[in-house]
Amino acid sequence: MIKHVLVTNDFPPKVGGIQSYLFEIYSRLDPESYLVATTVHEDAAAFDRKFPGEVIRLKHRLLPVAGTRSDLLAVVSAFQADLVVYDPIWPIGALGARLGPPYGLIAHGAEVVLPAKLPGVAGSMRRSLSGARGVIAAGSYPMQAVRSLVPTVPTFEVAPGADLSRFVPTQSVEERDAIRKRFMGDSRLPMILFVSRLVPRKGADRVIEAARLLDQPVEVHIVGSGRDRARLERLAKRRGVNTIFHGALPDGDLEQVYRAADVFCFPARSRWLGLEQEGFGIVLVEAQASGARVVCTRTGGMADAVVGTSPVVLDEGSAAAVAGGISFQLKADPKLPAGERHLIIEKFDYGRLSLQYGEAILKLAKQ
Repeated sequence: MIKHVLVTNDFPPKVGGIQSYLFEIYSRLDPESYLVATTVHEDAAAFDRKFPGEVIRLKHRLLPVAGTRSDLLAVVSAFQADLVVYDPIWPIGALGARLGPPYGLIAHGAEVVLPAKLPGVAGSMRRSLSGARGVIAAGSYPMQAVRSLVPTVPTFEVAPGADLSRFVPTQSVEERDAIRKRFMGDSRLPMILFVSRLVPRKGADRVIEAARLLDQPVEVHIVGSGRDRARLERLAKRRGVNTIFHGALPDGDLEQVYRAADVFCFPARSRWLGLEQEGFGIVLVEAQASGARVVCTRTGGMADAVVGTSPVVLDEGSAAAVAGGISFQLKADPKLPAGERHLIIEKFDYGRLSLQYGEAILKLAKQ
């Protein structure tokens, strides 16, 4: 059996796209084949008891410094690991060449593109990539970013996906009506849904601005927490847009809100001259798997997160363009085209993706 240690600061119960990706993959791997080395979290005890694999939580942020190196050497040696996998490439991946054992790296997107433009960092990243057995890229966008730095590094694409036993369409009109009455102020209106961290890059403000331009009343639902919430609330009030802010929802409620939506809108933007972009967009997979029609932008790797003919993928994310996409979806048949669910299962089911990930780990260990 090939054994490896995953080293990351981004592991549940901490919340985010990377955390979701790692949880869904690692909860499906053979728990005897890996160990997770990560950081402490106030809710970690309850999570770790239920998680199938062993999790060791170090009492400091994992950085490429002597103290982290010493702690990880002890962990890796005790586990007798064949391979160490660092997520993300920078900064913790810089420890790979200095720790000793063979190592691989995981790339998601922004943590490759943005640091590579910082003075002195690009050289460190190239050294980490050049010394690695290879890179597992969470989509085509991070894979291209890695290859732009070190074209010869072996790369294995394992995209994010969704737990498709959780994200499913409603089974009846009655079920959908009941969900909408629970979450909506006026369930007769179309529901425009946005789910993500509330930071400027994600584009919740574009959803609000677009809703103001529609030729019919709608109810905008914003799910998520973050530093941008107060600004978004002021914007919705100033624009007179009927908006409900749910904050972060527990899993069961989130699944239901997806099923209730008429249109899921995620018009993320590129920032800082393209240095900060959305690497993938797991929420797009979850929404489409739940039966919602999707409107999104083409920034970063987001086009990889949708399948079939029903999504509207915009080349630019002005309020007018987003409003046009929403309007188009509201006039379309609410039922997604036949076969689209099968495409989602084929491409985004974590059962399949975890097998691909396991195969990539095996190849990295045997390079």
